[in-house]
Amino acid sequence: MQISNNIQHPTLFKATKIASTYNYVRGTTCIDIFKLSSEDKNFLHKLSERILIKNLCPKLKASFQERWQKVFDYCIQEAKEKENQTYIAISNYTPCASLTYSNDGSKNNYLNGVCSIPNPKGKKVPLAGQTLIYQLFLDSYKELDKKGIVLEAIHNGPVNVVQKYEKMGFTKISEIEGVIRVRVI
Repeated sequence: MQISNNIQHPTLFKATKIASTYNYVRGTTCIDIFKLSSEDKNFLHKLSERILIKNLCPKLKASFQERWQKVFDYCIQEAKEKENQTYIAISNYTPCASLTYSNDGSKNNYLNGVCSIPNPKGKKVPLAGQTLIYQLFLDSYKELDKKGIVLEAIHNGPVNVVQKYEKMGFTKISEIEGVIRVRVI
């Protein structure tokens, strides 16, 4: 499949399409969900080179641009780790979110990172990150031995992510040095 962040630079990747979703909030949005393979390292590298939040969202406060870029870079780094599983959301042939998770050897899946990716006009696809989290819910609960999903939320960004996770069914289980650990069972 060929996807692009802009028309001039298409990128080939070998991910497996696992779902198509249609969100009807703020218009109809089709989001295709792909599971990346170990052969997609080049795709991740090119994606990380192209996504510069300060260029895509110049009107966003500089501290929020930096936080978003940090989260995006972290998600790409985690996606490159061999033991992690990664989903990428594509809308209109453009990446719009990524999610990486792993299993820590327990009954829980651990959400390493999730990040919306702005399009070339600096806009986010509505519900792209949440769509990936719901796909993780589905995959986790298909595995009969999995009991929950755990994540650590950093709350010094432009959005109250803890509140968002709580609305999705996560529960706060601890807070240490500004990092809030939440879990859904």
